[in-house]
Amino acid sequence: MTKPIGPICNLDCKYCFYLEKEKMYGGARSWKMADDVLESYIRQYIESQSVPEISFAWQGGEPTLLGVDYFRNVIALQQKYAGGKKITRSASRGISAKSRTIVASRVGRVMQAIRDCSATLQRLLDFSRRDTTRIAVPVDLTEVVKSSVEISGPKWQSKSATKSGSIEIEIDAPDSVITLGNVSELREVAMNLIFNAVDAMPNGGTIRVGTRRDERKCVLWVEDSGVGMSKEVLSKIFEPFYSTKGDSGTGLGLSASHGIIENHGGSINVKSEPGKGTRFEILMPLHDEANKKREDQTV
Repeated sequence: MTKPIGPICNLDCKYCFYLEKEKMYGGARSWKMADDVLESYIRQYIESQSVPEISFAWQGGEPTLLGVDYFRNVIALQQKYAGGKKITRSASRGISAKSRTIVASRVGRVMQAIRDCSATLQRLLDFSRRDTTRIAVPVDLTEVVKSSVEISGPKWQSKSATKSGSIEIEIDAPDSVITLGNVSELREVAMNLIFNAVDAMPNGGTIRVGTRRDERKCVLWVEDSGVGMSKEVLSKIFEPFYSTKGDSGTGLGLSASHGIIENHGGSINVKSEPGKGTRFEILMPLHDEANKKREDQTV
Protein backbone atom coordinates (compact mmCIF):
# COMPACT_ATOMS: atom_id res chain seq x y z
CA MET A 1 0.00 0.00 0.00
CA THR A 2 1.48 3.32 -1.11
CA LYS A 3 0.70 6.70 0.45
CA PRO A 4 3.09 9.24 -1.07
CA ILE A 5 1.38 12.31 0.42
CA GLY A 6 2.01 11.43 4.08
CA PRO A 7 -0.78 11.66 6.67
CA ILE A 8 -3.15 13.93 4.71
CA CYS A 9 -5.97 12.81 2.42
CA ASN A 10 -8.51 14.66 0.29
CA LEU A 11 -11.31 12.47 1.66
CA ASP A 12 -10.91 14.36 4.97
CA CYS A 13 -11.93 11.42 7.18
CA LYS A 14 -11.68 12.19 10.90
CA TYR A 15 -11.06 8.59 11.92
CA CYS A 16 -8.30 7.58 9.47
CA PHE A 17 -5.41 5.82 11.22
CA TYR A 18 -2.94 7.82 9.12
CA LEU A 19 -3.87 11.06 10.90
CA GLU A 20 -1.97 10.03 14.03
CA LYS A 21 1.19 9.80 11.91
CA GLU A 22 1.17 13.56 11.26
CA LYS A 23 3.27 14.27 14.35
CA MET A 24 6.08 12.16 12.85
CA TYR A 25 6.66 14.88 10.24
CA GLY A 26 7.48 17.63 12.72
CA GLY A 27 6.84 21.09 11.33
CA ALA A 28 7.00 20.00 7.70
CA ARG A 29 4.33 21.46 5.47
CA SER A 30 5.18 19.42 2.39
CA TRP A 31 4.75 15.68 2.84
CA LYS A 32 4.99 14.63 -0.81
CA MET A 33 7.32 11.70 -1.46
CA ALA A 34 10.47 13.01 -3.13
CA ASP A 35 10.93 12.15 -6.82
CA ASP A 36 14.11 10.13 -6.22
CA VAL A 37 12.42 8.14 -3.44
CA LEU A 38 9.39 7.52 -5.65
CA GLU A 39 11.56 6.24 -8.50
CA SER A 40 13.55 3.99 -6.17
CA TYR A 41 10.34 2.61 -4.65
CA ILE A 42 8.74 1.84 -8.03
CA ARG A 43 11.91 0.23 -9.40
CA GLN A 44 12.49 -1.94 -6.32
CA TYR A 45 8.82 -2.89 -6.00
CA ILE A 46 8.70 -4.15 -9.60
CA GLU A 47 12.09 -5.89 -9.45
CA SER A 48 11.18 -7.70 -6.21
CA GLN A 49 8.28 -9.59 -7.81
CA SER A 50 8.67 -12.47 -10.26
CA VAL A 51 5.06 -12.40 -11.51
CA PRO A 52 3.77 -11.21 -14.91
CA GLU A 53 1.40 -8.63 -13.40
CA ILE A 54 2.35 -5.99 -10.82
CA SER A 55 -0.37 -4.18 -8.87
CA PHE A 56 0.20 -0.77 -7.30
CA ALA A 57 -2.31 0.19 -4.60
CA TRP A 58 -2.74 3.84 -3.63
CA GLN A 59 -4.26 4.73 -0.28
CA GLY A 60 -7.50 6.72 -0.15
CA GLY A 61 -7.83 9.79 -2.35
CA GLU A 62 -4.19 9.87 -3.41
CA PRO A 63 -4.69 9.72 -7.21
CA THR A 64 -6.30 13.18 -7.25
CA LEU A 65 -4.65 14.87 -4.25
CA LEU A 66 -1.14 14.98 -5.72
CA GLY A 67 -2.23 16.27 -9.11
CA VAL A 68 -1.65 15.49 -12.78
CA ASP A 69 2.10 16.06 -12.93
CA TYR A 70 2.90 13.73 -10.03
CA PHE A 71 0.93 10.79 -11.38
CA ARG A 72 2.07 11.42 -14.93
CA ASN A 73 5.55 10.85 -13.49
CA VAL A 74 4.30 7.73 -11.69
CA ILE A 75 3.01 6.25 -14.95
CA ALA A 76 6.25 7.11 -16.76
CA LEU A 77 8.35 5.43 -14.04
CA GLN A 78 6.14 2.33 -14.02
CA GLN A 79 6.52 2.03 -17.78
CA LYS A 80 10.27 2.63 -17.51
CA TYR A 81 10.84 -0.26 -15.09
CA ALA A 82 7.97 -2.58 -16.14
CA GLY A 83 10.29 -4.85 -18.11
CA GLY A 84 7.41 -6.32 -20.07
CA LYS A 85 5.23 -6.88 -16.99
CA LYS A 86 1.64 -5.67 -16.89
CA ILE A 87 1.08 -2.80 -14.44
CA THR A 88 -2.29 -2.37 -12.73
CA ARG A 89 -3.39 0.34 -10.30
CA SER A 90 -6.00 0.37 -7.57
CA ALA A 91 -7.04 2.17 -4.39
CA SER A 92 -8.16 0.88 -1.00
CA ARG A 93 -9.18 2.28 2.38
CA GLY A 94 -10.14 -0.80 4.35
CA ILE A 95 -13.49 -1.05 2.58
CA SER A 96 -15.49 -4.01 1.33
CA ALA A 97 -14.35 -6.04 -1.65
CA LYS A 98 -17.28 -4.75 -3.74
CA SER A 99 -16.53 -1.11 -2.88
CA ARG A 100 -12.83 -1.70 -3.48
CA THR A 101 -13.63 -2.97 -6.98
CA ILE A 102 -15.69 0.13 -7.69
CA VAL A 103 -12.96 2.41 -6.34
CA ALA A 104 -10.30 0.58 -8.35
CA SER A 105 -12.34 1.06 -11.52
CA ARG A 106 -12.73 4.76 -10.81
CA VAL A 107 -9.04 5.15 -10.04
CA GLY A 108 -8.31 3.54 -13.38
CA ARG A 109 -10.53 6.11 -15.06
CA VAL A 110 -8.82 8.93 -13.13
CA MET A 111 -5.45 7.67 -14.36
CA GLN A 112 -6.83 7.49 -17.91
CA ALA A 113 -8.12 11.05 -17.59
CA ILE A 114 -4.65 12.13 -16.44
CA ARG A 115 -3.09 10.50 -19.50
CA ASP A 116 -5.70 12.17 -21.73
CA CYS A 117 -4.97 15.54 -20.11
CA SER A 118 -1.27 15.03 -20.77
CA ALA A 119 -2.04 14.23 -24.40
CA THR A 120 -4.21 17.36 -24.68
CA LEU A 121 -1.41 19.53 -23.34
CA GLN A 122 0.97 17.92 -25.82
CA ARG A 123 -1.42 18.74 -28.67
CA LEU A 124 -1.46 22.39 -27.57
CA LEU A 125 2.34 22.39 -27.68
CA ASP A 126 2.28 20.67 -31.07
CA PHE A 127 -0.15 23.29 -32.36
CA SER A 128 2.05 26.13 -31.15
CA ARG A 129 4.96 24.57 -33.05
CA ARG A 130 2.76 23.70 -36.06
CA ASP A 131 3.75 20.05 -35.58
CA THR A 132 1.13 17.87 -37.27
CA THR A 133 2.89 14.51 -36.83
CA ARG A 134 0.56 11.90 -35.32
CA ILE A 135 0.75 8.17 -34.74
CA ALA A 136 -2.49 6.39 -35.63
CA VAL A 137 -3.38 3.07 -34.01
CA PRO A 138 -6.54 0.92 -34.06
CA VAL A 139 -9.18 2.48 -31.79
CA ASP A 140 -12.47 0.90 -30.71
CA LEU A 141 -15.07 3.68 -30.83
CA THR A 142 -17.39 1.59 -28.65
CA GLU A 143 -14.80 1.64 -25.86
CA VAL A 144 -14.30 5.37 -26.46
CA VAL A 145 -18.03 5.94 -25.92
CA LYS A 146 -18.25 3.81 -22.77
CA SER A 147 -15.15 5.29 -21.13
CA SER A 148 -16.26 8.84 -22.04
CA VAL A 149 -19.61 8.33 -20.33
CA GLU A 150 -17.90 7.00 -17.21
CA ILE A 151 -15.22 9.70 -17.04
CA SER A 152 -17.72 12.50 -17.65
CA GLY A 153 -20.17 11.00 -15.12
CA PRO A 154 -19.35 13.30 -12.16
CA LYS A 155 -20.04 16.42 -14.25
CA TRP A 156 -23.35 15.44 -15.79
CA GLN A 157 -24.52 13.79 -12.57
CA SER A 158 -23.76 16.93 -10.52
CA LYS A 159 -25.47 19.11 -13.13
CA SER A 160 -28.44 16.77 -13.07
CA ALA A 161 -28.87 17.50 -9.36
CA THR A 162 -29.17 21.26 -10.04
CA LYS A 163 -31.78 20.97 -12.81
CA SER A 164 -35.56 20.73 -12.47
CA GLY A 165 -35.43 17.29 -14.10
CA SER A 166 -32.88 14.49 -14.07
CA ILE A 167 -30.39 13.66 -16.80
CA GLU A 168 -30.20 10.09 -18.07
CA ILE A 169 -27.61 8.65 -20.46
CA GLU A 170 -28.34 5.61 -22.62
CA ILE A 171 -25.61 3.72 -24.51
CA ASP A 172 -26.31 1.85 -27.73
CA ALA A 173 -22.96 0.33 -28.66
CA PRO A 174 -23.20 -3.47 -28.66
CA ASP A 175 -20.30 -4.23 -31.02
CA SER A 176 -16.70 -3.15 -31.51
CA VAL A 177 -16.29 -0.49 -34.18
CA ILE A 178 -12.62 -0.03 -35.10
CA THR A 179 -11.01 2.98 -36.76
CA LEU A 180 -7.47 4.34 -36.91
CA GLY A 181 -6.57 7.30 -34.76
CA ASN A 182 -5.55 8.71 -31.41
CA VAL A 183 -7.74 7.38 -28.60
CA SER A 184 -7.31 10.35 -26.23
CA GLU A 185 -8.23 12.82 -28.99
CA LEU A 186 -11.33 10.85 -29.96
CA ARG A 187 -12.34 10.52 -26.30
CA GLU A 188 -11.96 14.30 -25.96
CA VAL A 189 -14.41 14.76 -28.85
CA ALA A 190 -16.94 12.34 -27.35
CA MET A 191 -16.77 14.06 -23.97
CA ASN A 192 -17.16 17.51 -25.56
CA LEU A 193 -20.34 16.32 -27.26
CA ILE A 194 -21.67 14.82 -24.02
CA PHE A 195 -20.97 18.05 -22.10
CA ASN A 196 -22.70 20.08 -24.83
CA ALA A 197 -25.70 17.79 -24.61
CA VAL A 198 -25.89 18.29 -20.84
CA ASP A 199 -25.78 22.08 -21.26
CA ALA A 200 -28.52 21.89 -23.91
CA MET A 201 -30.98 20.34 -21.42
CA PRO A 202 -31.66 22.96 -18.68
CA ASN A 203 -34.71 20.99 -17.53
CA GLY A 204 -33.10 17.58 -17.71
CA GLY A 205 -33.70 14.93 -20.33
CA THR A 206 -32.06 11.98 -22.05
CA ILE A 207 -28.72 11.73 -23.81
CA ARG A 208 -28.26 8.81 -26.16
CA VAL A 209 -24.79 7.82 -27.32
CA GLY A 210 -23.69 4.96 -29.49
CA THR A 211 -21.65 3.50 -32.33
CA ARG A 212 -22.40 1.58 -35.51
CA ARG A 213 -20.93 0.54 -38.84
CA ASP A 214 -22.33 2.31 -41.88
CA GLU A 215 -21.11 0.77 -45.17
CA ARG A 216 -17.38 1.54 -45.18
CA LYS A 217 -17.62 4.06 -42.37
CA CYS A 218 -17.87 3.76 -38.63
CA VAL A 219 -20.12 6.18 -36.75
CA LEU A 220 -20.06 7.60 -33.23
CA TRP A 221 -23.17 9.56 -32.37
CA VAL A 222 -24.47 11.69 -29.49
CA GLU A 223 -28.12 12.77 -29.33
CA ASP A 224 -29.93 14.88 -26.75
CA SER A 225 -33.55 15.84 -26.08
CA GLY A 226 -32.62 19.44 -25.32
CA VAL A 227 -33.55 22.87 -26.63
CA GLY A 228 -32.07 22.37 -30.09
CA MET A 229 -30.52 25.04 -32.32
CA SER A 230 -31.71 27.44 -34.99
CA LYS A 231 -30.22 27.36 -38.50
CA GLU A 232 -28.27 30.54 -37.70
CA VAL A 233 -26.65 29.00 -34.61
CA LEU A 234 -26.07 25.71 -36.41
CA SER A 235 -24.08 27.48 -39.12
CA LYS A 236 -21.63 28.90 -36.56
CA ILE A 237 -21.09 26.14 -34.00
CA PHE A 238 -17.68 25.07 -35.35
CA GLU A 239 -16.30 28.61 -35.44
CA PRO A 240 -13.56 29.24 -32.83
CA PHE A 241 -14.78 31.20 -29.79
CA TYR A 242 -18.43 31.06 -30.86
CA SER A 243 -20.61 30.15 -27.88
CA THR A 244 -24.24 30.44 -26.80
CA LYS A 245 -23.34 29.78 -23.15
CA GLY A 246 -22.24 33.28 -22.21
CA ASP A 247 -19.46 33.47 -19.62
CA SER A 248 -19.66 29.72 -18.93
CA GLY A 249 -18.50 28.76 -22.44
CA THR A 250 -15.18 29.21 -24.23
CA GLY A 251 -16.43 28.49 -27.73
CA LEU A 252 -13.50 26.13 -28.30
CA GLY A 253 -14.96 22.68 -27.60
CA LEU A 254 -16.74 22.08 -30.90
CA SER A 255 -14.09 23.94 -32.89
CA ALA A 256 -11.35 21.72 -31.43
CA SER A 257 -13.50 18.62 -31.95
CA HIS A 258 -14.06 19.52 -35.59
CA GLY A 259 -10.31 19.93 -36.11
CA ILE A 260 -9.54 16.60 -34.44
CA ILE A 261 -12.04 14.71 -36.61
CA GLU A 262 -10.79 16.38 -39.81
CA ASN A 263 -7.23 15.39 -38.91
CA HIS A 264 -8.48 11.80 -38.58
CA GLY A 265 -9.93 11.88 -42.10
CA GLY A 266 -13.48 12.02 -40.78
CA SER A 267 -16.42 14.42 -40.71
CA ILE A 268 -19.15 15.61 -38.34
CA ASN A 269 -22.83 15.81 -39.32
CA VAL A 270 -25.29 17.75 -37.17
CA LYS A 271 -29.09 17.71 -37.15
CA SER A 272 -30.99 20.07 -34.88
CA GLU A 273 -34.23 22.02 -34.62
CA PRO A 274 -35.41 24.40 -31.91
CA GLY A 275 -37.26 22.43 -29.26
CA LYS A 276 -36.44 19.07 -30.88
CA GLY A 277 -32.95 18.34 -29.60
CA THR A 278 -29.67 17.81 -31.43
CA ARG A 279 -27.85 14.84 -32.93
CA PHE A 280 -24.13 14.82 -33.75
CA GLU A 281 -22.76 12.02 -35.94
CA ILE A 282 -19.02 11.50 -36.36
CA LEU A 283 -18.10 9.52 -39.46
CA MET A 284 -14.68 7.87 -39.56
CA PRO A 285 -13.09 5.37 -41.95
CA LEU A 286 -13.32 1.76 -40.79
CA HIS A 287 -9.94 0.32 -39.81
CA ASP A 288 -9.34 -1.53 -43.11
CA GLU A 289 -10.55 1.44 -45.14
CA ALA A 290 -8.37 3.81 -43.12
CA ASN A 291 -5.33 1.64 -43.81
CA LYS A 292 -6.10 1.51 -47.53
CA LYS A 293 -6.55 5.28 -47.72
CA ARG A 294 -3.20 5.91 -46.02
CA GLU A 295 -1.46 3.42 -48.30
CA ASP A 296 -2.97 5.08 -51.39
CA GLN A 297 -1.72 8.46 -50.23
CA THR A 298 1.85 7.17 -49.90
CA VAL A 299 1.97 5.54 -53.36
